[in-house]
Amino acid sequence: MRVFRTGRRGMRVDWWWLSSAANTVVAVSYLAISVAIIVPLARSGQVRRNRLGTATAAIFFTCSVGHGLHAVHPLLPFLGLDVPEGHASREGISWHDALWEVTTAGVGLYYWTLRRAYASMLAGPVIFEDLIERQRLAELEAEAELNAVRRQGAAELELSEKRFRLAFEHAPIGIALLSLDPGDAGKVLRANSAFYALLGRTPTEVESGSVLDFMVPEDRSAAQRRLVQMVAGEVTEYTDSRRFFQAGGDIVWTSMTSAVVADDHGVPLYLVAQFEDITGRRETEQLLTRQAMHDGLTGLPNRVLLMDRISHGLARTQRSSGQVAVFFVDVDGFKAVNDTLGHAAGDLLLIEVGRRLRLLGREDDTVARLAGDEFVVLCEGLPDRAAAEAVARRLLDGLESPYEIGRDVFRTSASIGIALAGRDSTAADLLQNADIAMYRAKEAGRGRYVVYDRNLRAIRDSRLRTEKELRQGIENGQLRVLFQPVIGLADGGLASVEALVRWDHPGRGLLAPAEFLDVAETTGLIIPLGRWMIPEACRQVAAWQRKDPGRAPQHISVNVSAVELSSPGMVNAVARALRDAGLPPSALCVEITESALLDSNSTNISTVRKLRAMGIRIALDDFGTGYSSLTNLKRFPVDVVKIDRSFVAGLGIDAEDTAIVGAVVGLAHALGLATTAEGVETDAQRDHLRRLGCTHAQGYFYSRPATISELTGLTARLTDMQPAEPLS
Repeated sequence: MRVFRTGRRGMRVDWWWLSSAANTVVAVSYLAISVAIIVPLARSGQVRRNRLGTATAAIFFTCSVGHGLHAVHPLLPFLGLDVPEGHASREGISWHDALWEVTTAGVGLYYWTLRRAYASMLAGPVIFEDLIERQRLAELEAEAELNAVRRQGAAELELSEKRFRLAFEHAPIGIALLSLDPGDAGKVLRANSAFYALLGRTPTEVESGSVLDFMVPEDRSAAQRRLVQMVAGEVTEYTDSRRFFQAGGDIVWTSMTSAVVADDHGVPLYLVAQFEDITGRRETEQLLTRQAMHDGLTGLPNRVLLMDRISHGLARTQRSSGQVAVFFVDVDGFKAVNDTLGHAAGDLLLIEVGRRLRLLGREDDTVARLAGDEFVVLCEGLPDRAAAEAVARRLLDGLESPYEIGRDVFRTSASIGIALAGRDSTAADLLQNADIAMYRAKEAGRGRYVVYDRNLRAIRDSRLRTEKELRQGIENGQLRVLFQPVIGLADGGLASVEALVRWDHPGRGLLAPAEFLDVAETTGLIIPLGRWMIPEACRQVAAWQRKDPGRAPQHISVNVSAVELSSPGMVNAVARALRDAGLPPSALCVEITESALLDSNSTNISTVRKLRAMGIRIALDDFGTGYSSLTNLKRFPVDVVKIDRSFVAGLGIDAEDTAIVGAVVGLAHALGLATTAEGVETDAQRDHLRRLGCTHAQGYFYSRPATISELTGLTARLTDMQPAEPLS
């Protein structure tokens, strides 16, 4: 042992060193006045400080028998202590022996005498504590604490497992633990009650085999591939829809979510799979999908599904022989049925048409309803055009058979457009071409089919060009009004004028209605055209009356289409035109074609009645060219019947035409209606009409359509025309 002394302001610090084999050092320090300095110099070399209450003794520490002791006893300046030399109070034991005794014995009790700066003496016990005992007690305490932590962890683990078991067993969705053993992958190791209920099977049935055994065959191969990937560690989790057979044979849709459970080294142990019953959701999705792809009335595919099937058919044609043909079917006269018998009857007719088309087609053909009375039949694998035409004839014959709707039995026909796929055809091209051909079939007289060719496309392109230019013409003020005189056959005077629209085309000159009215009606441009035409015609006639009241006609007639009648605000527009021109309602006659009136709906009939209630006269134009009977003259609110020019041309030449004109005039007279013959071109026709009792006539014999300024000299010329004697 070595002793070192240092001094500062009369203080001295002694250091005693004892060799230490284990380098585990012990510290000794003086304690005085409730202050103790303990310096255990462990292997780390850290210095720790501790307060030992009011002890006035020194505490010796020893780590083990035979180990060295490092003692230090500072004289703290703030205590005012002066210890020139320390000695043991135990008689017969020196300081060093006392230290050694502490080192070897572990615990001893000594007294030290300390002298204060003011010569006061204090004595206190010296307490020695064995560090090994302290360490042992600390280890016991730590072990007890560790055991308490272990017991708490075990309790928490047990509680967690209990919660998992409860959650597993009582989960609202099916849960199963599946084997990932390569030779037994998918085997049900354990499952909850919800999974058994999902499959409608007992635990014994489920756990006796693999989860794949209960899947529908279409889903089994995909699930097997997923299991292989999970066994190989390529996939750790996935979610997909899977279908399972229940015990009763029903199929249940599930959303299957699977995740791999691995050990600490990442080796897969088993698979946790959750199964949520989504059967109701899938049925709802399928219903919504069907509604989005099918017509609600007939249940047939709609335009969306049709276009998809045409596209797939064209793709198949590229790999096989045969042609794809599209048949665009439009029911003739559907509007008349819908209006005469009601919308419910019209719906039943459409349902029956769809049913017949399905029966008339082949099993693989697609029958779709686009809108209204428009249907499409898609045929694949037809050898040539002749085969397509044979299909069209079969469809026409089947649709012309009588229909029984409630108590009513009637016949109708259809117009069919056929489009055959070419090398670069698309679904949109085929449908559009078939539509063009169908309209050509209607124009040709209905109840027939037309096969699309390039000439029809040229017609279609011309119609599109006409539509574009007409729209611009209406906006740019290119329309004109001409008037054709209507002559009273009784006195030969000017009874009224019919307003006729013309289009002053910047490149093609003055165009007659036949050049653009059909396009205007099919595109809806007839509405803005008519909204300009009626006020302009009223304005010009009113101005003529004010300028030449004695010779100007007191009545004017205008043509109104069924499209215009169904447009909102028609009645108000006519009333405003009369009011702005200053004409009374009785001065106006609205001409409606027979077919338009018969094809119109209840709204159009209501519009006609409102116009007539205002005092406006109603004329049935082109009578005899439609498919109605003479009884319709009594059914509709009509004041004037206009006899079509095709019958007038055969007067005195064709016995049937003469008989028809006579019958129409006689019936109109019996009903109190006026009659106007159109297309009068000869004096013989005029005279024959007089003898039949027709009240009015118009045609080139009197005047071509002209402007008001051109018609002002007509009155003088009419006075030279003497009426013929009535037929006796």
